[in-house]
Amino acid sequence: MTYTLHTIQPEGEVLSSTQTAAPSLQALQDIVGGYIQTVPRFNTYKGSRCIVYVNEEGRMQNLPFNQTATDLWLEQDELIAQPLVGNVVVICADQHLLDKL
Repeated sequence: MTYTLHTIQPEGEVLSSTQTAAPSLQALQDIVGGYIQTVPRFNTYKGSRCIVYVNEEGRMQNLPFNQTATDLWLEQDELIAQPLVGNVVVICADQHLLDKL
């Protein structure tokens, strides 16, 4: 049972790590800098199943535009309403593990 976390930063850098336990709510909030919100219809990353989180209040806080993450989301959903901002955390794992998050 492994989880791979990818943090896509606004400037395009991607930080990745692997862990054996699911990330805690606090860890996810620390990565995005606030309350988390799931990104709908962003279900795969580099061929792996995933769940994606952003800062729920990122636009209100004027976090910087995240071109890399927005482009990846557009590849899966051409009808996105708004661009992604701030750090975006992508968690890849087997579907049964993602269902527990």
